[in-house]
Amino acid sequence: MGERPALVHLRDEILLIRVLHDAVTFSTIADMGPILPLLSSTPPEHHAKIDHATQVLLTLARQFAQKRALN
Repeated sequence: MGERPALVHLRDEILLIRVLHDAVTFSTIADMGPILPLLSSTPPEHHAKIDHATQVLLTLARQFAQKRALN
């Protein structure tokens, strides 16, 4: 099946909702704003890893969409 995407590893390593919340913001799909008060934010030392994994995933999604458009 292949290697799991880095974002999946980060979800498991940090916390699912934190990583997905930040990934949406870092992708510029939407500004999610602050996370709800019942949860703590992702520690800043993880932001670069989440952003990188998000950008890789976006690149793959765009490449896939372009290939589908050509077929």
